[in-house]
Amino acid sequence: MYLTHRIQLVTFDALYTLIVPRLPIHVQYSQTFEPYLGALDPDSLRQSFRVAFRSLEKEDPVYSKGSYPWWAEVIRRTALGAGADEKGMWS
Repeated sequence: MYLTHRIQLVTFDALYTLIVPRLPIHVQYSQTFEPYLGALDPDSLRQSFRVAFRSLEKEDPVYSKGSYPWWAEVIRRTALGAGADEKGMWS
């Protein structure tokens, strides 16, 4: 059997196989946010990320405005859900 279409893209999920974070992701988020938004509890960020990701996944499952704005909104909701002040955030 021959393929009628050429393969144009192959992706790999390398996280925790080829790539291992030096610190847990929620701790890195906390460290990254701190200079801009103040201290945010890493465990609050972890929980907030789950909520933000799941809710946006239901609202816009196909990245209708593109992946960059979609992920930016996940990050914004994650920070707000962990207690960041909205005044210090981008809109």
